[in-house]
Order: sequence, then structure tokens, then C-alpha cells
Amino acid sequence: MKDLVILLTILGCSSGPVLASSDASRIPSDTIVESQPIQTASAQLSPATGACCDQWGFCSVRTEETCTDPGVVWIPDGVCDPYPCPPGACCTEDGSCQQLTRYECYDGAINGVFLGIQIACGPNPCTPFEACCNENGDCTFYPADYCIEEGGSPQGGSTSCLPNICPQPIYGACCFADGSCLVRFQSECVGLGGTGWTEAGTCVPNLCVAIGACCLGDNPAHCTRMTQTDCANQLGLYVGDNTFCNPDPCPGTPTRVTTWGRIKAVSR
Repeated sequence: MKDLVILLTILGCSSGPVLASSDASRIPSDTIVESQPIQTASAQLSPATGACCDQWGFCSVRTEETCTDPGVVWIPDGVCDPYPCPPGACCTEDGSCQQLTRYECYDGAINGVFLGIQIACGPNPCTPFEACCNENGDCTFYPADYCIEEGGSPQGGSTSCLPNICPQPIYGACCFADGSCLVRFQSECVGLGGTGWTEAGTCVPNLCVAIGACCLGDNPAHCTRMTQTDCANQLGLYVGDNTFCNPDPCPGTPTRVTTWGRIKAVSR
């Protein structure tokens, strides 16, 4: 029996002491003996990661399964520091092309435009830089095609941003549905959900709150333009939004329907 116990222990069939038959007889009758499960170690390996370089040369650490965007390069076991991504076409101001990494291209000494990793310089994809204007009047120095891709308007060859040659937008009053007012460019107003824009308008006084003719007093009432709220606060009669005091919309001296007989009776 002892030999069997030793063998079972060696084979890992028991996680605790094994009772011989002679020992089992000593266990009280109300004791429950539970067998313990054997703990096995299983290796949980994480998916391998690497450096994922997108088409514009930005680097992130990902698994190969998640590095699947168009034009990407995955480098097994790679990291992003030091920078591992391959070079590509870098356009410089005179229209020449160099094979550089993204960060080399945008270095202050070169100040180029990076067209993407693994893009070749032959044939030359670059054109000379020119002034590029956006809707806010900002001027940048880009190749014409890149300017258009960025939503700008190329100004033609040999143009420069010194001085800024871009048309400057005009500020105006941007109105919102709740009557609030902000001074913004028209394009900004549209982007913010404005309901109306007045060129060169200001918000003091607030052009977004409608005003109209308000009749104040009686015998006769006099007309003043103001908001409906202000008119009500002065116990006036608000004629309506965007109404005017010329011609005068307010009632004159109150009248009533009568007859000559009644008038004569009053005058006797």
C-alpha cells in the first residue's frame, strides 16, 4: 500500500497527503473527504506586436491583425522609438523631391511636404510651392495639388505668403435660434449651427433679437421700436417682429360709433 501511495504522489494524482487504508479507518464517520483538482499551468501567449506605419508615416504599436489600413507597413517586434518607418517622397519649395522620412521632411531646415511612405521620387511627383489660401484668410506655402487636398485655393506659380495675399473674410453677427449672438466669420457661423449672419454686424446691440413697433400710452399712443419683451414690460402693444413706426401703426384717439341725435343730446 505504501508503495502505491508513493507512486500516486509521483504521478501527480494527488495534491495533498494520501491516506493509507489503515489511516482511513481513523477518519470520523461524519467527515467528508474531497478530492482537489490538479492545477495545470497553461501558457497564455499575447499576440505579437510590432511597429505599424501608416501611409503618412505615423507610427503606432499594434498587432499585425490590426495594422491593415491601405498603404501601411508592419514591422514585426518593432517599436516607434527609435522611429522605424520607411522614407518616402518629400517635396521642397523649389519642386524638387528627396527620399526622406516624415520627420526628416518636416524638419525646420527642409520644411517640406511629405507625400507618403514608399512613394518614389521618379518620376518627380512634386511641383514648386505657391501661396495657398483657406476660407479664413490664412496663407500657407504648399504645392498646388496638396493645397487643394487640404481644402485651400492655390494662388498660382511664383506667389508667396510674404505678405499675406489671401482675401480676408469679414466678421459679422452670427445669430442662433435662442436669440444669442456671436461675432464670427460666415463660414464659422454656418459650422456652429447659426440661423443667420449679418455682414459687418455686431452683437452690441444684439442684432439677433427681433424688434418691432411698440405702441405706448394712449390718447394717442406713440410708437417706438423695441423687443417684444421690452414692450410688454412697459405695458405697450407690440405690433409684430420687423414692423416699423412709419407709417404710424398705433391707434389714435379712441372713437366709438354714434349718431347725430346722440351728439346733439350731449351738447344741449
